Amino acid sequence: EYYHHYFLEAFAAGSKIRFLPNVHDFVRVVREFKPEVIITELLFVDKTAYDLLEELREQFWDQKILTVIFTGISTLEDAQNALYLGVNNYLVKGRDTINDFKNLLINAQSYV
Repeated sequence: EYYHHYFLEAFAAGSKIRFLPNVHDFVRVVREFKPEVIITELLFVDKTAYDLLEELREQFWDQKILTVIFTGISTLEDAQNALYLGVNNYLVKGRDTINDFKNLLINAQSYV
């Protein structure tokens, strides 16, 4: 993914970052590593982020995990659906910049 190196730069040294192509691996890694931040695209090879968000909400409802969608899909309906499922922020590639993402992380320090 084009943006991976930006994510690596946005997080502090020593952060553990995983890039996962499918929902099955995503849920397994969340269970195993208990991340403070999740950044996801809307589309995976096996399911959608909606499937992922529903699984996360069911299995990890009691954990505070900052969840961000960073996608090329900019429809209002998709953003509303994601927010309904518990996403903290919905960023659109090409409209929102990596600086918007970095600012989101800075402002979210008190969340996690």
